[in-house]
Amino acid sequence: MEPFVFPILAVLVLLQIPISIFVHFDAKRRKLKHPDTYEFGVLVPLCGLFVTVVYLYKRRRRSGRALG
Repeated sequence: MEPFVFPILAVLVLLQIPISIFVHFDAKRRKLKHPDTYEFGVLVPLCGLFVTVVYLYKRRRRSGRALG
């Protein structure tokens, strides 16, 4: 089982990089408070997946408002 742990964690960390880039630009476009906090929160290993879920929740809550 141990040989599978490192590749799985490596894939999760590598997935967090494009997610953080998306979160950064999307949060700025939606004018959320402190968009950099979300971006860096996504990049933190093991914490990034939780921050991604929180960001998506807040994003949906705000999606009803105008983006302009």
